[in-house]
Amino acid sequence: MKLLKFLLILVTISFLTACGSGSTDSSNTNSNTETNTTTTDNNSTTSDTNTTTTDDNTTTDTNTSLGLDDNESEAFTLINQYRTSAGLTTLQTESLLNDAAYNHSNYLYLNNTISHYEVNTSSGFTGTTPGDRADYLGYTHIYLSENVSAGQTSSQNSIDDLMSAIYHRFGFLDNSIDVIGIGIVDDRFTYDMSNSVLNALCEGESYNGSGSYYPNMCGVDGFKIEATTFDTANAQLPLQNPTYVIWPPASATDITPVFYEESPDPLTDYSVSGYPVSIEFNSQKISSVENVSFTLWKNGVEVTNTRVIDESSDVNGYFSSYQFALFPLERLAWGTQYDAVFSYDENGTISKTINWSFTTSTPADTYFTIAAEDSSGAFNVTSGETTAVYFEPSDGNDSSLGSVSYSYSAQSVNLGFVDANTLDVNITGSTGQYVQISTSNGKSVTLTIQ
Repeated sequence: MKLLKFLLILVTISFLTACGSGSTDSSNTNSNTETNTTTTDNNSTTSDTNTTTTDDNTTTDTNTSLGLDDNESEAFTLINQYRTSAGLTTLQTESLLNDAAYNHSNYLYLNNTISHYEVNTSSGFTGTTPGDRADYLGYTHIYLSENVSAGQTSSQNSIDDLMSAIYHRFGFLDNSIDVIGIGIVDDRFTYDMSNSVLNALCEGESYNGSGSYYPNMCGVDGFKIEATTFDTANAQLPLQNPTYVIWPPASATDITPVFYEESPDPLTDYSVSGYPVSIEFNSQKISSVENVSFTLWKNGVEVTNTRVIDESSDVNGYFSSYQFALFPLERLAWGTQYDAVFSYDENGTISKTINWSFTTSTPADTYFTIAAEDSSGAFNVTSGETTAVYFEPSDGNDSSLGSVSYSYSAQSVNLGFVDANTLDVNITGSTGQYVQISTSNGKSVTLTIQ
């Protein structure tokens, strides 16, 4: 039984753009995540859950609008597009959760921090936990899932970074949520998600009869929900959703080829690897998934350097028995189709296989690769055309180019990061003019206008 998904934080330092002679630093461009303590596990079967408490210390700097601004609307649309492509029901905005999410992003911005928890002596405080902040505004079901990210320059970047991080991904693709609140302040993004069916129970009458019940599910002290009533309500949303959810979706394109870091880290011995492929089954429709085989193929050849994570192998203990992820232990190739194959026994008797394909993105119309064994490269480019240069990682911990410096004879140079291993460069000038780029990890490239 799902009561609460993860509280997760994604922190990403925005990619820098350099114009003219100078240097820039990619050492902090990797996505980093942090997971805070939750009060129940992903598939808790207990009827006695911990409750959160509400602190009455508040500030008046809050967002009380019922709608979303343009950036928040963009995020809302994108999340629903991703859920739709995965076959899930879409989410509705919840005005109280919108305000709670905005208030928390405002708190994070005012205090230049990133956390799920607020300190009541700090500016912008509206509640210690996500449940406190929602309860303060009148949303009574206190078990929320919350994703938070910082450092991104757009809603698209925030959500795509969260979707590349497996624990965050499962949060957005949860089959037991139907409402969301989104709040963005500068580069602080907060997403609060919940179940309106369970919230409606919290808005009703407390159960006072005999027999089994669930306590501590609502913001009212001593509130009880009769066990059968709760179990029926808790199953309602999952039953409206598919038997399983795969990601990337079948036939998806423009999938980023890389995953960097999460905290807690699902791959403790890697800081750069391929984009994880995942599947989650619906516990309301399937009782068990056993004898699993999960493979990835490229051009008819199996990608063998992979690691499959499930409930038994998840070092952080977040996966349920219905969640599986395949991590390529090397970056996927740019602009390439991959085929995923998941075979399993359903409910202990029926053997099934699920096949699907997806295609990775390309960093630019023109891009060059410097192989891991090479320290330098030289390429011809067109004036005014953006070109990407991908430095293939030498191993699973070669996750940053470090600081980047450059000199040039061209009229102008614009330099930025596609990701922590890939630069994009646009130079303008005459034939024969060039830019020479060097990284602090010993790599270099020369681009000459043809």
